Amino acid sequence: MQYFETYRQQPLTITKGDLQINGSIDRILLIQLGDIGDVVLSIPTIRSLKENFPSAHLTVAARDNSSELIRLCPWSDDVIAIRKEKLPHMDWVVQQYRFFKSLRSKGFDLSIDLRTGTRGGILAYLSGARIRMGFTALEDTWRNFLFTHLVYPPMNMPMLHMAHYHLLLLNRYGLSVNAKWPRLHINEGLAGIIKNLLEQEKVPSDIPLIAIQPFSLWRYKEWGSDKFRQLVQRLMGTHDVGILICGAKSERPRVDQMMGGITMDNVFNMAGRTTIDQYAALLARCRLFIGCDSAGVHLAAAVATPTATIYGPSSPKSWAPRGQGHVVIRKAMDCVPCRQKGCHDSGLSKCLESLSVDEVIAEIEPLIAALGMT
Repeated sequence: MQYFETYRQQPLTITKGDLQINGSIDRILLIQLGDIGDVVLSIPTIRSLKENFPSAHLTVAARDNSSELIRLCPWSDDVIAIRKEKLPHMDWVVQQYRFFKSLRSKGFDLSIDLRTGTRGGILAYLSGARIRMGFTALEDTWRNFLFTHLVYPPMNMPMLHMAHYHLLLLNRYGLSVNAKWPRLHINEGLAGIIKNLLEQEKVPSDIPLIAIQPFSLWRYKEWGSDKFRQLVQRLMGTHDVGILICGAKSERPRVDQMMGGITMDNVFNMAGRTTIDQYAALLARCRLFIGCDSAGVHLAAAVATPTATIYGPSSPKSWAPRGQGHVVIRKAMDCVPCRQKGCHDSGLSKCLESLSVDEVIAEIEPLIAALGMT
């Protein structure tokens, strides 16, 4: 928490003065139009907003592919799913008019955008909220005029985890923050759906389950399906466990191909078998998550499942789960992390290509032993 205090002592960069709340804050709109991991790492901000304004109705706007996760967050009262649909021009205009008319009718007093994209800025502005907070955009700077209060984080701040970075927006204006790590709450209905799914797939109920997510939204973050195949075979050869290979529906053929060389029992292709909220519930049933830098690691950590994550160019300091039970695996190279899209933005990451199965196993085995899995 010390870095929050350091941050607040530095000069503010804002458009219209300090945050002044003279009237009541009855309705809040929080906008997070990032990927699934971004939404999960925004949960501490959602929680902090609710704790600052406990009687306010808090609505979260998120992209359609992650909006169901907000329903697993007990500090949110409502969710708006932002969809991208290809419609004829006039149909699109009518749809947008109706959407923003409905949005404005909700009477928001405060809107907060956690990203710097133009879409979120327009959403914040057209919400009609009298107080509009956001981060300063360095590109598309016209967007900054849509806000009444802006925050420009100093460049000399220590490296922050993204879950804490979002909180700076609140802390800079004197709102208290709760920096506890993100948590999603799995209800009985979702747990029942997963129980039925595992029974349907004939997954044994008397052995520990390990979830493995070999693929990512970005190929330059992937370790390689052949290496994951070898990893599965090694784990199944030494431990009495069931392995659920997970991923999106579009990745199911890749998982099928990867499993083609695996002849062992108790290895299951679960890619595309769940919605995103059900996937969180599935990971909650597992004793361990193993995967590359992807949405799965954030979901697993948010449901208190230990993780072993293989990192390449991206920075674990900014993205990896912290605390006991979480392991970061990466190649010891001077250039890691380069934070590029592969070496020199080539889409290929030598730090991942050179990371061997033996090196990954050496990091995972102590975690498996600590979790009591034989």
